[in-house]
Order: sequence, then structure tokens, then C-alpha cells
Amino acid sequence: MIGDMQEPKTVSESVEEENESPAVPLLRVSGCLLGSIQHGLHDVRAEQMGAYILREAQNRRPRAVILDFSVIPLVDSFLSRVLIDVHRALLLMGTRLIMAGLPDPVILSMVELGVASPDIITTRDIDAAFDLINNGPGGDDWSLLASSGTNGTSGG
Repeated sequence: MIGDMQEPKTVSESVEEENESPAVPLLRVSGCLLGSIQHGLHDVRAEQMGAYILREAQNRRPRAVILDFSVIPLVDSFLSRVLIDVHRALLLMGTRLIMAGLPDPVILSMVELGVASPDIITTRDIDAAFDLINNGPGGDDWSLLASSGTNGTSGG
């Protein structure tokens, strides 16, 4: 029946519905926010992820945001740009973004896309990220890590 038909949703209504479940849920662990990217994110979900991370960081004031990339096969240019924007915004909030468990293909694609930078902190896995936070250069003084020109990569 024509009277029972619903009007199509606008893009913003669809985005609001998708916003109800975060693209990357964040857990609070040892004063940090920890999230795992489980699959490739289309552009809208990547933007939602970035906005969600920043909102949670503003509300929860973590020492760092750790994102685990160990199961994602590739990072496209749009997601790379979102991650760089999140990284820069978190720095302004006084929080660091740590990218953990980057597989070799993701590392290569980020280098090819020009995303690799000495001020992006990377670790081989989540354990190494927490080791860096707890025992890294200057302990809680993240400014030493940023000014040293190191990317925080733990060996292995």
C-alpha cells in the first residue's frame, strides 16, 4: 500500500543510524583507550571512527589511544587521511595515538601514500604499546618521545 511506504532516508539520517554503533569500539585499559580495527572501513565509517575516537578522548582524557591494526589487510588513502587528522587532533588534546600491529602490507601502503612520519608512534603489538607507555622514553613525559624524532617502534 502506498500509504504504508516510508520515505527514503537521507544520507545524514543513515549516518546517524550508523553512528549508533561505533566503527571501532574503545575500551579503557590502564588509563588508555584501546580499539581494534577489525575490517576495512568505507569512507563514511572511517570518518565516524575518527569523530568517535576524538569524542571519547575528549570525554575520557586518556594518556594514549592505542589502535590495533593486526588484522586489517590494507589502509586506503582516505582512512590514512582520517588517521593523520585524528593523530593531529589528539596531539592538541595532549594525547598520543599509538598504531599497534601494523602488518607489512599496511606499512608499505602507508609509506606509498606518504602517511609515514617520524612523529607517528608505532609498535609491533599491543603489549609493546603498553610497554612504551609505561616504560618508554621519559615515562609519562610524552614530549621527550615527540622531540626525540623516534617513532616509538619497539624492536622485534
